[in-house]
Parts: sequence; structure tokens; C-alpha cells
Amino acid sequence: MLRAPTRTPVSTKAASAHVLRPAGPAANRKRPPAPPEGVLSVVTASTSSSRSAAPPVASLLQPPKDHPSALRSRRLREDRAKARRARHAVPAGGVTPGPLLLKRDPHQLSILEQASVQPRQAATYRTTYAEFVKWAANEGIPLHSDEDVDAAAVDYLDAIYLQGYEASSGDKLLGAIKFMRSGGPRPLSLPLTRMRRALRGFRKSAPGASRFGLPWEWTASIAGTLLATKRRDAALCLLAAHDTYSRPGEITDLQVGDLVLPAPRLRGYHRLCLVIRPEERGQPRKTGSFDDTVTVEDLDAHISTHLVQLTKGRDPSEKLFRLSISQYKDAFEDAADLVGLAAEQLCTYQARHGGASRDAMLKRRDLSEIQKRGGWKTFNSVRRYEKFGKVQQAINRTPSDTLAYSRIAIQYLDEWLHGRSMHLNRPPRTKGRRLVGKRRRSSQVPGG
Repeated sequence: MLRAPTRTPVSTKAASAHVLRPAGPAANRKRPPAPPEGVLSVVTASTSSSRSAAPPVASLLQPPKDHPSALRSRRLREDRAKARRARHAVPAGGVTPGPLLLKRDPHQLSILEQASVQPRQAATYRTTYAEFVKWAANEGIPLHSDEDVDAAAVDYLDAIYLQGYEASSGDKLLGAIKFMRSGGPRPLSLPLTRMRRALRGFRKSAPGASRFGLPWEWTASIAGTLLATKRRDAALCLLAAHDTYSRPGEITDLQVGDLVLPAPRLRGYHRLCLVIRPEERGQPRKTGSFDDTVTVEDLDAHISTHLVQLTKGRDPSEKLFRLSISQYKDAFEDAADLVGLAAEQLCTYQARHGGASRDAMLKRRDLSEIQKRGGWKTFNSVRRYEKFGKVQQAINRTPSDTLAYSRIAIQYLDEWLHGRSMHLNRPPRTKGRRLVGKRRRSSQVPGG
């Protein structure tokens, strides 16, 4: 009977030495003598200290200061700093990092605090708060403490409610108080509990009327009237807002360089685009986004050719439409009066809703596409465009002569944009009349 040969057990150290022993000529090399006792710790300490003194890897990857990429980065930063100082009227030489960077007054809002809202919104807040303070002074109501402000705001809301204002005026006042009282010697610390409770009652007692979309028939009529009264830029501005769902401030702030011409020789670049709120100007959209790109589709009116003509021979930094937002609003309101829609009290914002409503009604886009094109943050903001009843009600109450003119305007709008067939462009209320100044709306508030 054969037995298996017995193996002699090998210690762990011997096994590891056997495995790690190098083969070949290197096996004959002698190991260096071990350092004397007590020297090993010193060598280890010196090695660790040399490692800690070595520069970090990130610093080794950074180019030297005279490297072209470093020079380019520094030049770009200096250009940005120059533009920002010019925007905020800051001297070029007196800016140093620190907690008191530009706060000439310790109670003044900083640059970035003021930039938390749009410039127009900030101006509205200042005006609204000034009216509130003036009213409180006339009524002898103090505004020293947070409790004083809360109590005065409750009385102010009652006053504007009884004067026929909508709940949006109260919301505007709340935003103004929070914005204006965030700085100052007595910054707001309480949550304005009574005012918020009064606002909830305001919204229930006087819910604001939502802006319905401007029917295409009305848009074409107003655009035709603007062309008949030699206000071509205002007409194109209105039609572009309808096509691209743009807000009035966004469409009037467009510059020539924001209209991106197509590149038909390259695949995918054949469309005419608008870049809304470029990032380099530092002014975001209402939702806080930059560089939103919207294509001009020409679904209701062919405006692409005319928009391109506006850019011919002009500097990219010039305004695309040669009018301000106030001039645009005045021209729109005058044209609405002349076409017979004065009783509707229309505003330019409704062109944005009108384009979205028409696309939803004709099923040219679904609601998700409308939301993306218009830059709405929430889906609930676009669900109202499924409800066409408001638009149909508006058409049913349109005066007959206005409706007749709208049919002519829809048929000949492209001709009128080219300056042809203008003898057919006769808005119903322009016979024997000249354009007057802008329509005055009641805007008085208590104490104003």
C-alpha cells in the first residue's frame, strides 16, 4: 500500500521569503545592511516631512503666470471686471477683496443683493414702497418696528381693496417690503403674519383676472393698424412676440446680434433663431435662465425676411427694434383703440399668451413643447392654454367692423409688411382721426 509523501511544514516568513525571492542575476545581489537601531525612525520621519513639504498636485498642473493660457484667463477676468465696474459705476482702482468691499453705507443693499431681482422689478418695488411710506406718513402711522410695519400693511391692504385694486397689488407690496426692509438700520425680522393673512383674504375676496391669450384675429388687426400708422417696428415687435412667446421686455431688449441667421450649407443650422437674454449681459429672464434659444417659425405671419432686413448694415450691439418698451406699449394701446378694442384694456403681455393659445388650439404643439418654448418653469403654468373658451368668448364680443377688418388684415398682412396693397389697410376707427397720445390708465394709490 503506497503512502503519500509527508511534507515538512514551512513557516509563514519562510514561505513569503521563498515567494518574494527574485530570480535570475538579481538573486545574487547582496542586500544593503540594515540601519542601526534607532536610525529607522529618523529616516521615516524625514521622508514623511519631505512628502508633506512637496507642493500639491493641483499647483503642479497650473500653468506658470507667463503661460499663454494663464495670460488669456487673466485678460478675460480683467475684461469682465471692467464691464462689471462700468455697469455698477464703480471706480477702477479702489476695489479690494474684503467684507466691506463696496458698502459705502453699512445699511445699504449690496450689489448682489440688488441683483437678486430684475432692474425693472427693483424699480417697481422702490416705487411701491415709497407710496406705502407716503401713505403711512399722511395717516400718521409709524413704521419703526416690525409690528408697526405689519399693522400698517394690513390697513393699507384694506384701503386699496376698497378702492378697487386687485390682489396682485398686495403681493407687490409684500415683495417691496421684504426687498426694501432687508437692509437699513432696522431690517425686517418678523414674517409679517397679519399681512400674509390679509393677503389670503384679499385673494379670496378679489381674485385677479388672468390674462387670456390675445386672439390671432386681434393681433393681426393691431399689427395692421400699426403698419397703417407708420409704426413698422412696433408691428414686427408684436408679431415676433406672438411667434416666439416672448415677454414685452425680452422682445424690446433684443439686439441685432441676438438674431442668429441660418447657415443653410450645414446640416441642422437652417433656422432663424433668437437668443433671449444672453449671459454676457448679466440680465436673466424672469425665471432666472440665460441664452434661451427660440426659433422663428412663421406659422401665422411670415416675419423672418423682415427681421433679417432689420439687421442689414447695423452694429450687433444696436437694438433690433428701434423703440423702447414704453414706446411699444403706447403704440400697441393706440392701435388697439383705433381698431375698436379700447374697452378690452389690452396689454402687450397678452401677445405671449396668444401665440401659445393658438398653437395649443390648432394642435401645432403639445403642452410640453409650449412650456419649453415659452420658458415656463412649471407645467401648471401652461395648462390654461388647453382652455379655449376665453379666446372664443373674446371673438364673440368683438365688434362687427373690427372683425371684418381682422379678416382683411389676416389675408393681406404679408403684403402690408412688404409695403404693398396699403390702400386696403383702413382700420375702422381711423377715418378722419389722427393718433393721439397714449391712453391714460388710473394708477393712483392711497397717498399717491
